[in-house]
Amino acid sequence: MGIYDLCWVDDSSLLTCSADNLVKKWSLDSDTAVKEYDQVEKRDIPRQLFTVRSLGDEGVLAVNLSGDICRWANDGSDFSSKQRHKDLLGALLPVGKAIWYTSENSIFRVSEDHQIVHIPASHKQTCDRLSANSWAVFSSGFDKLLCRFEDEKEVQQVTLPNKALCMSADENHVYVLTFSSDLLIIDGRNLSIKLN
Repeated sequence: MGIYDLCWVDDSSLLTCSADNLVKKWSLDSDTAVKEYDQVEKRDIPRQLFTVRSLGDEGVLAVNLSGDICRWANDGSDFSSKQRHKDLLGALLPVGKAIWYTSENSIFRVSEDHQIVHIPASHKQTCDRLSANSWAVFSSGFDKLLCRFEDEKEVQQVTLPNKALCMSADENHVYVLTFSSDLLIIDGRNLSIKLN
């Protein structure tokens, strides 16, 4: 068994998801799991969770290997699971009250009322990275493209020197660590790349 993902809830707690098909909330003060979020269904490989995100007051969200998007209220109740794709889901990102996610070379947005919208993107290969700031969402994938979206429309793209291993964004920049160990600092507005 292994832990596949984690995310911070606040300064004193974090969430993990793992091969045991559970999401756990951990207290950093006591080094113990204080809450478990269970998928209810049989525990098998397709139910292994590989991505987890805190939705703040809205609860907890996770994705399993079957492509199910799983949601719970913060107290663990109101479990719901919806299988949406025959392909595996890659990245998952809460943006406001919506959730953006990737499946193969496609990008989707789940609205607050659970409607799924396909967001057209230029990716020709698997898209597996998402990041956002207050005004844009950024995606990257195996094709080395970095795309910027505003109001659910792709507005710009740039080709990175190598595939993104991870990325993060603030109000002005996108930070990309590539598989060649380069840290790229990219202007969020014009996507000009500065090698660091």
